[in-house]
Amino acid sequence: MLLTDGKFYGNTVQRIELEHFNLTLTVYASDATLPKHHHENPYLSLLLEGNYIEKGSKGDTIIAGGHSIFRPEDHEHANIFDDQPGKCFNLELKNNLSDMFDREMKTQRTMIFKQSLLDLFLLHYRFLKGHAADTLDMLSLEIVTSLFTQDQLSRYGQAAWIKTITDRINDMPDDQHLVDVLAAEVNIHPVYLLRKFKEKTGLRLSEYITRVRLEKAANSIVAGQENLTGIGYSSGFYDQSHFSRSFRNYFGVSPRDFSKTIKG
Repeated sequence: MLLTDGKFYGNTVQRIELEHFNLTLTVYASDATLPKHHHENPYLSLLLEGNYIEKGSKGDTIIAGGHSIFRPEDHEHANIFDDQPGKCFNLELKNNLSDMFDREMKTQRTMIFKQSLLDLFLLHYRFLKGHAADTLDMLSLEIVTSLFTQDQLSRYGQAAWIKTITDRINDMPDDQHLVDVLAAEVNIHPVYLLRKFKEKTGLRLSEYITRVRLEKAANSIVAGQENLTGIGYSSGFYDQSHFSRSFRNYFGVSPRDFSKTIKG
């Protein structure tokens, strides 16, 4: 079955149509079973509550709270939710983006993120808070551009030492990650590491580490793991004031206020 522009199974509780995107919040009953289908437009879906089995051509995958999945337009799938109600936030690309991402659209594949993109949480928060349509559209465009860029890098490669470092940071965000230790691990000079890392990723190493830690924290808040103090520590913020300050600098609110808005 084909679901056309802006249409999703489940109950749509909030939706906004932007210039280039549709943003949709959908809820699902416990034990809901969605039949095999695909969508007219590609989209990125963030699971906010519940868990479900994604049944695709390559087998079954469990999608848990905080996970997200990018589905291209030809991705045929079915879903089975568990005994908890589900909630999804969907960032759908409209047809007028085809000229902007023509090559990327043709080569795109399904991507599953067990730690969702930090900017996707920011978009969802701003969507709930009713931010202006132009700012939501711009942030959506930045997310999709970054998503396609990352996918190209993952398929066609990047500097091996950069991948070693980013993998280490993503796998162990709560480690200290001293630049001398990282440089020794990949056998390059610390000054060269800092300069080339910024050049290749667009972020200073310290900025990248903070983003990864905030990403883990936002995922943990959505997944309902621990209390906020525990989330801060397990995400690599050894000082709670540093956690709150970093979180506020990015989201514009405290972790507690973010949690209250996301949880409704």
